[in-house]
Amino acid sequence: MTGDLLARVWPHAEDLLHRIDAQVRIDGAPADHPVWDLVRRVGALPSAAIEHFLWLEPAPLRRAREQMLDEAESAQAAMSQVRGVAWEGAGANAFRDRWAGLVQFADAVDQRFIATAEFLADVAQWMQHSRDELAVEMAACLGSREAMAIKVDLDHRTAAADLAERILAAAASCLDQGWDLRAQWADRLGDVPWRKPSGPGVVSVTHLEVR
Repeated sequence: MTGDLLARVWPHAEDLLHRIDAQVRIDGAPADHPVWDLVRRVGALPSAAIEHFLWLEPAPLRRAREQMLDEAESAQAAMSQVRGVAWEGAGANAFRDRWAGLVQFADAVDQRFIATAEFLADVAQWMQHSRDELAVEMAACLGSREAMAIKVDLDHRTAAADLAERILAAAASCLDQGWDLRAQWADRLGDVPWRKPSGPGVVSVTHLEVR
């Protein structure tokens, strides 16, 4: 796992979060407590929500982005060497038309490749921001009066629910940001369609000159 703030805070907060989970399951909370809406919205109790983000690793996405950009650069270099090929001979028009279509398609694929790499960068940034936000919230919970009440078994009926609300609210905010990011990129990451050239078909030739 990434050795960031979340990874460092989690070992100190894990026991508290499991206690919060247990108390919410066993003791519950008032029917109108905001924690219930957040449990339904996130689909998990605090410890499971945090563990989900613990497994979101920004570093592999950053490495994948760099690799994709390197491959895109190599593809651009290869295309630049053949982009200006001149076709001559009986089938020149047909080959020229198809070659222009292929170059246009390759350019579009290259742009989509770069867009995907930038999407990975944004996702990695979202992951790291989410991990940092949740780490800060957990650290604040660790030093709270509610945490002390839970640790020493004081009679505080809503302590666990109050802390669960804080943690799940932070997790819900991070998840919403993730869905927003997905929506922002949705129309920029689809397949690149191949458009068949509209020119004449390739004729049978006995001589074709390429310069």
